[in-house]
Amino acid sequence: MYRTLPEAPIVVTVAMHVVRGVIPATGQIAWTFEAGDVPYTDVARLIVTDEYIFLLGGGLACLRYPTGELVWRNDDAPRGGSFILQDGRLIVAWSSRHYAYSAADGSLLWELDGFGQSSAVGAPWNVAQGDLQ
Repeated sequence: MYRTLPEAPIVVTVAMHVVRGVIPATGQIAWTFEAGDVPYTDVARLIVTDEYIFLLGGGLACLRYPTGELVWRNDDAPRGGSFILQDGRLIVAWSSRHYAYSAADGSLLWELDGFGQSSAVGAPWNVAQGDLQ
């Protein structure tokens, strides 16, 4: 037996750099957002909470859930990679570098040099696999 979750008012989809809010009962597109210049081999990544949608791809962006209204955007953030939301921070792994951004406003909090060609990021029960860069 599986557990049925309450139906979300909007399901968020992404294909390359186009993010859409879709009404699950009808498939009607409620809103569309262009994430930016996502690398050809990548796709925008999503984190969806009860209040926000965080996007990584072509930079970082935060939209209000479920309306898709833009809250903030940081075009200086990495164009791809993987990321997690942890304790009010968006931790990004891109190529061999790691970054932390404020989930409240998208400002850069810290940056670390890494090594190698790819990286991942994780905390207990919260992991994003390697970015393949």
